[in-house]
Amino acid sequence: MMAPGERLMNRHEAAKLLGISPRKLHDLSKRGDIPCVRIGTASVRYDPEALRDWVKRAQETRAA
Repeated sequence: MMAPGERLMNRHEAAKLLGISPRKLHDLSKRGDIPCVRIGTASVRYDPEALRDWVKRAQETRAA
């Protein structure tokens, strides 16, 4: 769930948050490896909190 005042991010904003290229983000989204919200057939948005949680889980998995 998003924090008050937070909005869904577009591909470029989300890629910048994660420190990866928009193309890499697109590939991860297409494979279903990263959380995203599909709006219609062409629009994809990202919840900043869901991305932070995804990174945290990935770090925990690596540490285990």
